Amino acid sequence: MAAATRRLPLQRHPWFDAWAYPKGCALHDLAAEIAARLDRDEEARGTRARRRRNHVEHEREVSICIVVANLSRLVLDPGETARLAVVLGKTRLMAKRYRSPASGRLRTALLDQLEHLELVHIARSKRRGEASSIAPTASFAALCRGHRITLADFGRVCREETIVARPRRDTNAGSPPALLDYPETGETEGMRAVVVALNAHIAQADIAFLGDHLGPVNAHERHQRRLFNGPPDDPLQGNGRLYGGFWQNLKRERRRGLRINGEETVVADYSSMFVRLAYARLGVTPPAGDLYVVPGLEKNREAVKVLTSTLFFDQRQRSSWPKDEGLVVPSGWPLPKARAAIFCRHPVLRSSFGRGLGHELMRLESDIMLAVLDQLREKGVVALNLHDGLIVAAGDAMAAQTMMLEIGQQRTGAHLPVVIKHSSGAASVSPASPSSTPSFHP
Repeated sequence: MAAATRRLPLQRHPWFDAWAYPKGCALHDLAAEIAARLDRDEEARGTRARRRRNHVEHEREVSICIVVANLSRLVLDPGETARLAVVLGKTRLMAKRYRSPASGRLRTALLDQLEHLELVHIARSKRRGEASSIAPTASFAALCRGHRITLADFGRVCREETIVARPRRDTNAGSPPALLDYPETGETEGMRAVVVALNAHIAQADIAFLGDHLGPVNAHERHQRRLFNGPPDDPLQGNGRLYGGFWQNLKRERRRGLRINGEETVVADYSSMFVRLAYARLGVTPPAGDLYVVPGLEKNREAVKVLTSTLFFDQRQRSSWPKDEGLVVPSGWPLPKARAAIFCRHPVLRSSFGRGLGHELMRLESDIMLAVLDQLREKGVVALNLHDGLIVAAGDAMAAQTMMLEIGQQRTGAHLPVVIKHSSGAASVSPASPSSTPSFHP
């Protein structure tokens, strides 16, 4: 009997970016050339019987630009797989605010036509849970090089939504992440205005990355969105952090290559912020010192930090250590023993663990950070978000620290210490921690 054939693992690729768009003249010119080829192909094959309506033609032109931007980006930066996952045909229904012109049947028709012109290769999926994928052909890559496309030529479609809500769990691995609609209010309009202003501020800022021979870094990738993951009846309740800036994916040791206005950079970081927000929520002053240092686990601070954060998100009694990538579980410290040590260090927080409060705390954290970023923007300071910290030019370190202390106090009624660190991670300045009894202001 023949041996059973081993089933190959599902292929995973980055998703097609439905909002990528040409910014530089070179990429616009390439998109125009591709559009002209598509028009000539339609005429030669007689596939278009009558003229498109103006709004349909406009959507098609925008879609061509988006598709060309995606393929060109793969030529310049192929990533690990040199392909993009894409849904062919009808896509899942989504709210109007999230709909891109380059989706559904229009995108599929364009890709089919580009495949006929030998400009794109399409791998059509025949397996459940695996998306189809696309890649530029050698002919397309040659056109891209001929137009001298660079990473500075890529931008975004101006109507892209920057306030995005996703479900906390999405089990459909063969489709892009599900998106949740939400009512438009004065609050959402205000949040969107802040993100749009921050993106405009960062887009024109003098931000550079010095090469370090550890792989390419696209310092032009600065567009950010604020992502929420609340429940369906209140999608904006949880998270709210900014995502999208190239600096967020840089490993700590690589941040030393960042330059803002030609200066070396530092990190202004809230100390033990998640735990401090939990104390502020209860109106209690936390104990002195590093709140992630637990007796017996002094050399395992990162493990304690991961476990403590996980306990805030848990909604039931945990039975094992979290399976975070890179987490080193301390030898001789099974979960019950480690949890008991954390409870001993923070007895007041015992009732805050295992109740799913993590999303609420993360939302408060993000509201504080967005307020800090907006205030610094108004003062002309370029600050790059790191969720509970900021990257700023060394000359702006004290301005950032002062603003973070002020906003933290205003939003929580508590003192949230801010430490200034070198970009490589070593602490260089730590402010004094005044004694205060916090009051919570959600």
